[in-house]
Amino acid sequence: MPTLHVRKIKGDRISMPEKEFKKLLAKAEELEDIKAFDKAMKKINAGKAELVPLEQVLKDMPKR
Repeated sequence: MPTLHVRKIKGDRISMPEKEFKKLLAKAEELEDIKAFDKAMKKINAGKAELVPLEQVLKDMPKR
């Protein structure tokens, strides 16, 4: 199994199996998506943003 060796500019190092690294990366990306969703919902609940129905979005999109 391939092993990744990552080194920061300051010299900190880590080695881990590539499969494990990919799992961690996927979890980090998922957490980023959750935070973006939570931020958007806060705006909507505070009345600072609005929901637009999908039909309206599709209607407003430029035709290809």
